[in-house]
Amino acid sequence: MKKIIYEKDTAKTRIDENGEIIEIETNKIKLTKVKDEPPFVKLYMDAISVIANINKSCGRVLLEFLPYMTFADDGNLINTNIYYKEKISKKLNLSINRIDHILGYLCKAKVLKRQASSIYLVNPQYIAKGSWKDIQKVKEIYINLETREIKRVIKINNVIKDQPADLRNGLEKLLNEKSI
Repeated sequence: MKKIIYEKDTAKTRIDENGEIIEIETNKIKLTKVKDEPPFVKLYMDAISVIANINKSCGRVLLEFLPYMTFADDGNLINTNIYYKEKISKKLNLSINRIDHILGYLCKAKVLKRQASSIYLVNPQYIAKGSWKDIQKVKEIYINLETREIKRVIKINNVIKDQPADLRNGLEKLLNEKSI
């Protein structure tokens, strides 16, 4: 609903040479303020296929966390602390453990990237909130994090390949299980 800030009526009267009113012109000036935009997130077209391919419970959990997502100028982050997990757990009738598994799955799907305990960066290539300028900055940060992670995996693989075969096989198996 619009809020009226200022309202004024004006009238202009034209009188002929005999003193007769020949025209009355009235104007109403109304200055209104448009209601603030409701909370939002931007879901990009490229994200639809990714989001569509995650199972229903993962999508529901993601959508429940999105209202708590910060704007891009504050990192495009969601806080998944126990308060939010319990709230979402009750709403969706899922266990906290199941929510934790879903968050892990969303990280593997590259929709989220864990930043700290209970803090996840929402992939700004898919979902963002805020001004385009701020979203572009978060996209650069995300790409830099991805590049660093790829370099780390290459470095780990180079260390592994220099190990004896039995140790190398054990380390590769461990890495595949942990999905580092």
